[in-house]
Amino acid sequence: MNVLGTIEKGFGKVNSTVFRQVNRVTDWWNLPTPLGLLNLRGLRDDLRESNLFDTRAPANGDAPPTREDLPSYRTYDGGNQDPTDPEMGKVGTRFGRNAPTEATEPEPMPQRMEPNPREVANRLLRLGERELSRLARRGSGSAARSIPSGFVEWQAGTSDEDSFAFSIASPDHWKLADCIAIVSTSHKKTGSTEGHYIASTSPLQTARIADTPRRLDLCRSAILNRDFDAFASIVELDSDMLHAVMMTSTPALHYWKPASLEVMMKVRAWRAEGIPVCYTVDAGPNVHVICPESEAQIVDKRLREIPGVDNVLVARAGEGAKIVNGK
Repeated sequence: MNVLGTIEKGFGKVNSTVFRQVNRVTDWWNLPTPLGLLNLRGLRDDLRESNLFDTRAPANGDAPPTREDLPSYRTYDGGNQDPTDPEMGKVGTRFGRNAPTEATEPEPMPQRMEPNPREVANRLLRLGERELSRLARRGSGSAARSIPSGFVEWQAGTSDEDSFAFSIASPDHWKLADCIAIVSTSHKKTGSTEGHYIASTSPLQTARIADTPRRLDLCRSAILNRDFDAFASIVELDSDMLHAVMMTSTPALHYWKPASLEVMMKVRAWRAEGIPVCYTVDAGPNVHVICPESEAQIVDKRLREIPGVDNVLVARAGEGAKIVNGK
């Protein structure tokens, strides 16, 4: 190991030690970007030291010395990413494992290289819509509803066996646009998962849940009948109820920014002028402003004129999950 490698290794140990203490108090994403990156560096070093085992020679911890004839930057084939272990991450090398190879049952080649990640993905995406949504539901509700195409309903239930998503209308059933007013790009201090846990502390949550089937029926009917007035009424009500629960939880969650509220007020004013438009806000400050596709250009322009709106992204009902590169 040369001088650079010695300095690198020493810095890594100090860095990891410091951020182990920091991580007892807060998470890396709550730190300023430079400190967050150093924290990630510490997490990576700890994983490589204590939780990953090389599946190639030489064994973990005995990397070959840096070759002086190698460039001091990552090469096109992934080599030299780490100057103390030039072969790590290079094309053709295997991933590390979280169990030493001597503790696992040896397999002959080519079985040792299975399952291939791309083959796993290909097989999963050949499942039917319901089966794939059920599989995705085990990881995330948002993932489950992203599987079908077009306008999607997520069925309530207690597990993936009865809680999955399905399409109620194709993407071209109703030409709507979602103009997303970006008022903040900061990471949420309280994430959606934690928000779900504390929602039950709100005195409004029981009523909100009890009324959910009625709101769902109204929303489904509005979409199928392309009734924008009915759609706007129920979408805004559902959004306001969600945030009322969050604001009355313990601890209270206030995701809205001043610009969020300004956008919502403007949307209602525009609708009063005759523009078919409505808003919904998920667990965050950015506002989804939905309108017919024919109105998207004027809505986009008006949103950008509101102080505090940093950007506007426009999305539409899309196709379901699919393989984009089957090779």
